[in-house]
Amino acid sequence: DPPVMPHESVLGALARSVSCARLYRKSLLIDSGVEFPEGVPHEDLFYTYKILRLAQSIGECREYIYSWRQRQGSLGRSLTQAHIDILSRLRRDTYDYLKKVGASDREYAFAARRNLSLITWFRAKARKADPEVREAYFKMVAESLNEIAADLGKYQTLKFPNDEIPAKVASLIKEVKRTTAGSVNDGED
Repeated sequence: DPPVMPHESVLGALARSVSCARLYRKSLLIDSGVEFPEGVPHEDLFYTYKILRLAQSIGECREYIYSWRQRQGSLGRSLTQAHIDILSRLRRDTYDYLKKVGASDREYAFAARRNLSLITWFRAKARKADPEVREAYFKMVAESLNEIAADLGKYQTLKFPNDEIPAKVASLIKEVKRTTAGSVNDGED
């Protein structure tokens, strides 16, 4: 496989996007013009790959020097309407940014991988969520089938061996069609 750049790794959900697990030069943060969006869960997803893409150099520390504790009721363990709403916004923001910076097709493919990874990751959380949130999740997926298909096409250009994402997406689409029977077309457009 070709080497993956650090920003591609974060952009493609191959590495965590948490920005607190990294150290940054203050000048990079100030000069970049990249800002955290306010009031959205998982704001790191909007931020970290952009900063890493702009960095002139990146180093890595292989020692564990940061501890992360997740409470039982934390956002990372649950699914809310805010999480569901963020997926479409993240997709638009990412593709707008990639277009603005003249990104390569490869970067779009990594972004597509992240979109697909997140939507399938949220599936497990949706199954455990309140009925209203679960229904909202499946409705959002049903309304996003064209975008999911486009992302799948972009992503498959990367040809990752043994990647489970295409199978997870296919399974999700089948479940969505069963769950929302009658309100989802069969993709025949």
